[in-house]
Amino acid sequence: MSAVMEAAPPTRQRLSPVDCIDEMTPDEKEDLLVLLLKELIRENSDLGWIPITTATEHLGSFLPAKGERELFEQRGPKLSTTDRADLQRVLDNPGPTLTFEEMLQALREDDPVGGSPPE
Repeated sequence: MSAVMEAAPPTRQRLSPVDCIDEMTPDEKEDLLVLLLKELIRENSDLGWIPITTATEHLGSFLPAKGERELFEQRGPKLSTTDRADLQRVLDNPGPTLTFEEMLQALREDDPVGGSPPE
């Protein structure tokens, strides 16, 4: 009688989440962060503002777009119809603009204290 022995499949050691992250490229980490944020938003859809904390510290807060709109509607400035129309008109027609350097030059030329510094 011949005995046939099969080799046992190799056992894979499971990596911890931290080890997995350490092995990722920056692009893979960014993809993972986006995936986790989407899951966080889905699980906390009733919250507008999602606190990001550890057991010992508050790291900050995440404000999804939905929460951002709601927060603005609750706490943002209350503008009249006329004010909104004025703002929209300015946004639609910004008029002439200056570069940063041009603005600095204009400020130097219009300096009420005495113009350019002494030589």
